[in-house]
Amino acid sequence: MRPTDGKFDIWPFAVFGIIVVLVVVSVTPVVRLNSEPPGKFVQLGVHSGKPDEALAVRYWETCVKVIQWKYRHTDVLPLVPPADFQPADDSGRHRVQNAAARSAYWRAFRGEWLKQENWHTSYTVDVSWAWRNLQWIWKATADFFRLHG
Repeated sequence: MRPTDGKFDIWPFAVFGIIVVLVVVSVTPVVRLNSEPPGKFVQLGVHSGKPDEALAVRYWETCVKVIQWKYRHTDVLPLVPPADFQPADDSGRHRVQNAAARSAYWRAFRGEWLKQENWHTSYTVDVSWAWRNLQWIWKATADFFRLHG
């Protein structure tokens, strides 16, 4: 603003607008599976109808560490459990489990997968899009001058 003639400069508003747009474009939601298993999953009675909480927690940890990275949270999971749906034992190694238990926990997990309460959303600032675009512009410019130069 120029106080002497009463006119406003528009450039501060343009700079502010560009900054707002860059911030809005850079903030991205990240949806992750909760680290704690839901009660219904833990209470699943696979062996003789009695719940095995430790086994359920290990299966849920496998879901958090492996399965959520293979599928988007809106995907429908396959009917057959994937090969890497194996709980780790205390040493961190995966061991072959009872096929019936594995199938039962997979069915239970499929039922819990699409429930919104089993997910949490956080927001991160990701400016990698700007770097990717700069790389694309640089490559396109180099290609243009190589072809037309």
